[in-house]
Amino acid sequence: AGIKKKPSSECYERIIQSQFPTIVPEKTLMVGDSLADGYFARNVGMRFCWAEYGYGDKQQMLFLNRKQWLELYQITCRQNQK
Repeated sequence: AGIKKKPSSECYERIIQSQFPTIVPEKTLMVGDSLADGYFARNVGMRFCWAEYGYGDKQQMLFLNRKQWLELYQITCRQNQK
């Protein structure tokens, strides 16, 4: 049987994780342009950043991404203060 497509975490678990076992999802930022990308990141445990120049619906993506935007902004501010 084939590997399930995004937003299933199966492609991460069977392909990415097996090839790059030292990558920690909680310390990874996924950049994507669709709801499938955003839900995939959430299902794997990654932060997500929406690529506005892509194909995703802006209203859906802003709703999905609101919490992660805040987290990313806070991280960026802390790094800039160093």
